[in-house]
Amino acid sequence: MEADLLDYFWHSSQRGNKLRLLRQLAAIVIPRPEDWDRGAIRAQMGASTAILTSDACFLCDNASRVLHWHHLIQVQHGGSNTFRNFVALCPSCHGRVHPWLKVWPVSAVKGWYCVGDVAQQASHRTAKQERG
Repeated sequence: MEADLLDYFWHSSQRGNKLRLLRQLAAIVIPRPEDWDRGAIRAQMGASTAILTSDACFLCDNASRVLHWHHLIQVQHGGSNTFRNFVALCPSCHGRVHPWLKVWPVSAVKGWYCVGDVAQQASHRTAKQERG
């Protein structure tokens, strides 16, 4: 199922509205077995030394900004770390794909550099508050 969705995305991105396509894929959920460990998938990506193969943002084509990995199909929705499930996005465009998360300039906040880090920190804070 993931391979078919990614084929659709990459084919459509050549001629369609890229932001709309990214938002469509962000809403897709792929059923996975109960023992599927999304935490391990996130940890694997965090430990990766893979280099972005793009020198510009997938959406705005700006090459002067820091670029981040963006999962086309989100890990929490069953997305994997396959190379085809990623695009390079600048922080501003990453915020356009995930409008519910605020994106600050890299220099404004210490300790994180992408939208996913903000979400992870918020999740940890919420868990602490619920326990505490």
